[in-house]
Amino acid sequence: MDRVPRSESCDEGHDTQPRQVLALVQVTLRCLVSCHGGSCHTEETRFHPYNSMQNLQSCAAGLALLFCSAAVAAECVKPLAPCPDSPNCVATNDPLPDRRFPPLALKAGPDDWSNVMAAVQAFDRVEIVEEKAGYVHATITSMVFRFVDDLEVTLCEDGKQLAVRSSSRTGRWDLGVNLRRVETLVDRLRAYNMVR
Repeated sequence: MDRVPRSESCDEGHDTQPRQVLALVQVTLRCLVSCHGGSCHTEETRFHPYNSMQNLQSCAAGLALLFCSAAVAAECVKPLAPCPDSPNCVATNDPLPDRRFPPLALKAGPDDWSNVMAAVQAFDRVEIVEEKAGYVHATITSMVFRFVDDLEVTLCEDGKQLAVRSSSRTGRWDLGVNLRRVETLVDRLRAYNMVR
């Protein structure tokens, strides 16, 4: 499944919790003030010191995404934990486009939560950490190095959407593991005819 493109507008909507908004504020502020040795940059963008228009446009885009994120935050059974300050995370509530996955529109009703649990428990080396109606937090341990990843799924928008987060606890790069895990979860939910 394709992730949300960079040009996503406010009316398309995505779930953002306060800590994710704070993360985007920090990125935008770094964009505005972190100029060193003739260049200004953040992890997401690089700027030339003499191209002030490009700098202003990039920072304005960050601020626009910030206010958009705050305006359309969805109500969920339990808010997803924020992604760490590293690329090894994929979540429907992340403010950064490279880590954001589109929310999943439910075809089935919230009463079919058992299918979500079955899809989560189908992963190898999975352990359920917390479960309640409309929310599950599981850990998945890698086979060789025993790295532990977190997987969260929660109902949002009065049971009309599913939000999901898959994140590594250690390291910085995940070689696409978290994205593939979310895509696998979505494929299983589609097999249950739960999501579009």
